[in-house]
Amino acid sequence: MDSVTLSSLTLRLINNLSAFILYRQRHQAEILAQNPGLPNPEISKIAGELWKAESESIKNEWKLLAEVRCQSLF
Repeated sequence: MDSVTLSSLTLRLINNLSAFILYRQRHQAEILAQNPGLPNPEISKIAGELWKAESESIKNEWKLLAEVRCQSLF
């Protein structure tokens, strides 16, 4: 793989991961309100289940937000 391809692949992976992280941050307070005292690993598990249940259009909105945020860092 050349560096351009690797960079594109890396950026896509970062965007996908960042999309979930932003999604998790947005939903953390709601999850905690429903489950007071829940430890972070359990919050992540619930957020992951919510994320998997989201439609592709919702996931794409979060991915776009993550992409914009990522590009502003570079």
